[in-house]
Amino acid sequence: MTTSSFTRRTAIVDAHAHLYDSGANRYGIFAREDPGFEVFVGDYSALPRTYLLDDYLRATSSRKIDGLIWHEFISEDPIKEVTWAQQLAAASEVPIALVGLVDFCDPDLPERLDLYRSLPNLTAVRQHLGWDNHNPLRRFASRADLMADPKWLTGLERLKGGGSALRAGSVRPAIARPPERSPSISRNWFHGRSNGLAD
Repeated sequence: MTTSSFTRRTAIVDAHAHLYDSGANRYGIFAREDPGFEVFVGDYSALPRTYLLDDYLRATSSRKIDGLIWHEFISEDPIKEVTWAQQLAAASEVPIALVGLVDFCDPDLPERLDLYRSLPNLTAVRQHLGWDNHNPLRRFASRADLMADPKWLTGLERLKGGGSALRAGSVRPAIARPPERSPSISRNWFHGRSNGLAD
């Protein structure tokens, strides 16, 4: 006897997905072997050089995808990549929210945030802050205490400006806990505008 549990696909929103096209964007990890990337994911030589929404939907066909949150994929031109992703999201029947890459110490951060705020589907930004005291290959941050740097914290504060707040996210923070300085940037490390996918 067939029951509804076998005939219905579970509906999900995928909170972290990577869609990419190495023909449209340049990824250093594909141009050359990257020991730092390999230490996190293992041998990635079989990873496809292009992985688009149709590929993703085929791979997840056992689920009903109600939405997904696209994350940047360490391209050599993050602005070009996220602009490409905005075009992908605008053409998609599946709701897609975007997470772009930032460096909160970058002197050009205000201009980048202004550009990001102009992209309708971009709801969050993140900075890779991984740090391993024992293995230099497992480090993304420039130093272990980066998140305590006043310059970095000033950059974080900029997320509140511009008329449309963005969420902030980190990957394996470079200190034990997020800064307490900004109560309006919530303690779970995410805050800001939403398109209904990333509440």
